[in-house]
Amino acid sequence: MPELYASLAQSLTHKTSSETIPPQFIYVSGSPIQLYPFLTSFIETKFTSSLGPVLLQNFSFTDDPSLIMNSFGDGRDGKGSGNGKIEYKSFLMIGDSTEKDPEIYGRSYNIHGPAFVRCIWIHVVEGANNTDARFAAAFKGVPKEKYSVV
Repeated sequence: MPELYASLAQSLTHKTSSETIPPQFIYVSGSPIQLYPFLTSFIETKFTSSLGPVLLQNFSFTDDPSLIMNSFGDGRDGKGSGNGKIEYKSFLMIGDSTEKDPEIYGRSYNIHGPAFVRCIWIHVVEGANNTDARFAAAFKGVPKEKYSVV
């Protein structure tokens, strides 16, 4: 994964005539806040080219998927956090099938659109609910070419 994220960081960097804008990596997990020191140390050591904030259970959007996504704006109107460069913010969402990643990412796509959520990758984890019905419901309204479940 560190190599994949490094490649993504390089290929998703947006270059203008005056500046280079790297993608913002945001790590969201259902892990408890007590793991914060371990997880941040792991990311700082293994994911050096894709550093970003780590949002754990108390700060994640487990209860309200729109909470964090709304703080970034909709990618069109300039609202949300950032330095006036909201038009360049878009997300590649990478998650797994163990909890609610497919449902949260599908909902985010349907709320914010294809310019904001570029694509969704879901890793199928053995023992999780990996039924076709679950993924069909989670990605209802999301074009097939915008998500991958592997």
